Amino acid sequence: MIPFPGTFYWRNKARSVPLFILISLSVAVIGVVATLTGSILESIYSAEVRPFEHFTLLISKELMISECTMRPLLDNPSIRLLVPFLDSSIRTKGFLGSERRRVYALPGESMDFVLDALSLELTAGRLPIPGSNEIVLHESIINSRNLAIGSFVGQEVDQADYLWGLFEVSGVISGPVPIGAASFEYFKQQWMFELGDNAYALMAFPTTVVQKMNETFPTDIHERLLIRDYDYAFESYQSESREMDLLLWVVNIAIIGIISLSMGMLNTIHFLTRMKEYGILTLIGLDLNTLLRRTFLEVLILSLWGFMGGIIISWVLTWVVSKHIFSPRGIQVGIYSFRYLIYTLPIPLFLTVFSFLTIWWNIRQLDVIAVIEGRD
Repeated sequence: MIPFPGTFYWRNKARSVPLFILISLSVAVIGVVATLTGSILESIYSAEVRPFEHFTLLISKELMISECTMRPLLDNPSIRLLVPFLDSSIRTKGFLGSERRRVYALPGESMDFVLDALSLELTAGRLPIPGSNEIVLHESIINSRNLAIGSFVGQEVDQADYLWGLFEVSGVISGPVPIGAASFEYFKQQWMFELGDNAYALMAFPTTVVQKMNETFPTDIHERLLIRDYDYAFESYQSESREMDLLLWVVNIAIIGIISLSMGMLNTIHFLTRMKEYGILTLIGLDLNTLLRRTFLEVLILSLWGFMGGIIISWVLTWVVSKHIFSPRGIQVGIYSFRYLIYTLPIPLFLTVFSFLTIWWNIRQLDVIAVIEGRD
């Protein structure tokens, strides 16, 4: 009876276990790194890009937006609402240390609308009282800094903070966009220039789709206003993500190359100890192509088992790291992702091909008679 491909590795566990461990650890390391970098990029996207799926920022190049600039915007049917705002940033703990999260100062009558447009919900406390130094913060910021309703934030209590002054947390918001919201009236009081009833910056919310609204802006608007839209934010994000992905692929290719060479050499050594087995299989009628198929299946089976082992190890490691390190800091780590497969699936495939090629070369040189007679 001709043994099923892979039986050799099952019967000779001492030889297969090192290969299995090698593959599993490679997949686990790349898997964890890919998952964490993916979560970092998702965190950056949520904070810096996702808001622009809902609005476009119009910022004056002068002290304030003039009436002649405002008039065509107010008459534009593609603009649902123009919300004056000022902004700052607050410090939060991220994957790689301190990160910035945007704080928008919004008028009291527009705050509910803006939060609803961004799919943000007040889950605790209340919104800031207009004219007060109160602030509501996203739950991820609250968790990362161990804050609570009634806590104070700002540079007066934390010199490392990015937020000027002193603010009292009045509420907690949750949703897909990690930001803070404060009183526009209070920010105006602290503003270095007197704005009066004019605005320095506007949030433009569309009647239908943001991109279509942006296309209706006057052609000369760029001479007077800075436009910060989705394309602008996504270009900056894409540049950062490309650099991170390039680094990850370089590491991935280096690991694949090292492991492929190691596995190829080990498989070659194992093959040389099985010369008599291959000689007997040839004598009982298995041709070269059949031997090659069996060899390919053996290597593929071992690689897939190692791949599955690596998946289990990486999921466990990622869950432990997420639960005990990142979750308490308000950082979400996605354990299951398509990105994970993109970076780990090439490992068993390349290992299988490379290992098979090394054995294929030896099988092509196989001298059956010499093997049976013990001369090889």
